[in-house]
Amino acid sequence: MHRTPTLLLTLFAVAFSTAAFSQNVSLTRADFIPAPEARVTGAPVFAKDKQGNFCQAVSTHPAGGTTVGTWLVAKYLSSGMIRWTMPWPYPVRPRPDLDVTAIALDPAGNVIVAGTVNGNGADTEAVVTKWDPTGAVMWNIQLGLGQSLTAPTCMTTDTLGNIYIGGTVRNSPVADSADFLLLRIDNNGSLVWSRTYNGSAGRLDQVTAIATDASGNVYITGESKGEIKFTSRFGTEIIPEGLDYETIKYDGSGQVLWSNRYYTNLTDIPSAITLDAAGNAYVTGSANGVATTVCYNGQTGTGQWVAISASAQNNTSIALDPSGNVVTAGYAINSGNLNYIISKYTPTGSLSWSATAAAGPYAPFTYGPNVALAIDKGSFIYISGESIPLGAASVQNLQFLTQRYAPTGQSEWSQYYSYGSGYANIPSWVTTVEPAVPSPFRYPTVFVGGYAGLAGGNSELASLTYTQSVIRLNLSASVDSVSAKTASPDDGSTAALANYPNPFHGTTTIAYSLTHQSHVTLQLFDASGKTIATLLNDDEPAGLHTFPFTANRLIAGIYAYRIVATSPQGNLTTTKQMIIQ
Repeated sequence: MHRTPTLLLTLFAVAFSTAAFSQNVSLTRADFIPAPEARVTGAPVFAKDKQGNFCQAVSTHPAGGTTVGTWLVAKYLSSGMIRWTMPWPYPVRPRPDLDVTAIALDPAGNVIVAGTVNGNGADTEAVVTKWDPTGAVMWNIQLGLGQSLTAPTCMTTDTLGNIYIGGTVRNSPVADSADFLLLRIDNNGSLVWSRTYNGSAGRLDQVTAIATDASGNVYITGESKGEIKFTSRFGTEIIPEGLDYETIKYDGSGQVLWSNRYYTNLTDIPSAITLDAAGNAYVTGSANGVATTVCYNGQTGTGQWVAISASAQNNTSIALDPSGNVVTAGYAINSGNLNYIISKYTPTGSLSWSATAAAGPYAPFTYGPNVALAIDKGSFIYISGESIPLGAASVQNLQFLTQRYAPTGQSEWSQYYSYGSGYANIPSWVTTVEPAVPSPFRYPTVFVGGYAGLAGGNSELASLTYTQSVIRLNLSASVDSVSAKTASPDDGSTAALANYPNPFHGTTTIAYSLTHQSHVTLQLFDASGKTIATLLNDDEPAGLHTFPFTANRLIAGIYAYRIVATSPQGNLTTTKQMIIQ
């Protein structure tokens, strides 16, 4: 049977400009909620649920230094829009020494806020309030478990909606004598149990961070005054240790499963804790003035590794990326300048990289520098903290600084925000919300929150929304046209060009299929159209081919790769994109 020769389809013959993409970030929303009592006091606290909804709360007091206070609570949708705001207590008058110290969102979307209030006489008691997803108050409780102090410092919930609060309880007026406090409250507001821990020195013990695992166990860490007792020929002797990291794991009934102490014999204060899927605990903070991270085995509590920073003085945040790598964010103050330090460790504690972000002159503030941290599903890292422009070393010039880092440590973008002249703009949290429809060209939305206040004037609770978008760029190379050769309708040079995985970190495989023996060139371009490398320039037989490509020396981003196959049957070019994380 005779087949009529046919010219190759002009689909492959015309010249065209290929495309690459780069990323852009822009501020798309800024919300400010005035403080009901004029001034925000202390750092706002923050929580987010699995649906991407989030909330923040802060203490507010009237100008003039009076001690009466009101809470300001706000809940946001995953889009960043405010769902509701609530001053508390309302409509009751402000209450003496009412402060916010912790917040949580339970699986049902209810908001729980904990803090302190002046109880009977000079006593400080814990107060906990729960709102439903629409902002209606569900219950409010007040607890005084010590003779002089019951103070929450951190809070979380489990999968059933039970509430766990860590803090401090003191049974004497002596400031340096306090114990760890752990409370379990059910979702109806009833106290199920309370546990205390008195450290080896019987002195100052205070919970600073808390976490729960999927099995309903709860972990607390905090600063604990330590000492070593031993018997010598002179009798019982005591060696003071200073403050130590103390970490304890409880089951859901309040039974201690293990405890462990890390110390340098000086001042060691943990600030944050996170858990992996196996229940291993990662604790970070400052030990003897150096940022220090400790990993504990989740089953036994045995220390697995210790990572001591070469540059940071204190870590304030910790998180795990999707691969189980440990990321910390902290700071160092040197010669009057504030620097943020971001470090990434392997799951076994080896340092992968460390990056430094200059935040300008350091202006001491009420609660000190805080570096907030978030990691998205692509392992990109986001931090936020206060920053002062050079030559403007004043609290009234503080501005929001937000940055994104690639998984390999390169800084990708920085954003600064100031509410206005004379305002102190201080962020306390950062988070991301993934796009509803996953796509290599859809990026998470970034949210940053804190407060903005005038010197000696009114303050506002702030939230910023940053949108990360894709810009289409033209590559400078054009595609060769097909020569005027004849071929059968099913003839061609190449098909099904793709790389997998994509996006990728490290190594990907480029696959392509040749119908005929061809001379093949495979080239890589950056977003500006510049040729990065010629990966292949050789004759290849017909069939399926794979080419492993390792991108260890390339920064994260979007690249284009182009294959040109030349054979007696014609020339054909195909271009695709790859995303390096």
